[in-house]
Amino acid sequence: MTTQSILKVGLILMLSTTSTVWAQNRCIQNGKVLITDQPCPGQQPAPGQTQQAPLPSIYPSGSTSTGYSTAYGPWRGQVQFQAHGANGIIHEALSVVSIVIDIDPQGKIKGSSPENSCVLQGIAAPGMFPTSLSLDVTLSGCRYAGLNRRLFGALNLNQAQKYAQLALNGNNANPFGMVFFDIKGTLRR
Repeated sequence: MTTQSILKVGLILMLSTTSTVWAQNRCIQNGKVLITDQPCPGQQPAPGQTQQAPLPSIYPSGSTSTGYSTAYGPWRGQVQFQAHGANGIIHEALSVVSIVIDIDPQGKIKGSSPENSCVLQGIAAPGMFPTSLSLDVTLSGCRYAGLNRRLFGALNLNQAQKYAQLALNGNNANPFGMVFFDIKGTLRR
């Protein structure tokens, strides 16, 4: 199967799924900050929020989906969303927020950044190196509507330092010139 065929199949699968926003909680346990999709121990959901069930595992039992041996798996961290055009940075689009992304071994990407309401869906393909993935992601539901678009980029894993660099880019031509969009950040498990 060619890369183009894989991308078409991934796009069809992506369009046929519904979007899900992941809950994200910042908990402090034993002096360490943990970002999780479950409420913190002893914490009740905020008024108006419902407690969500844990996400089902997409990995076979016994696999190491949380190690740093592969770029596939769950990732969390702070990223910067940004847009800029002929007049400079578009401040309404600028945000530095927590993000949760999960890349299953088959290439499906899903994620969210609740602070700016963005939902991510897309596909990943092997990159130029065994520790990198090429990403094709579509954002939806973002508070700044201009971010609701398709972006391309990469996730590059640094196994020794135990982190991954996320970089996504896109652009939009309009009557007033080009607008460039990017998302960048360091993610960990």
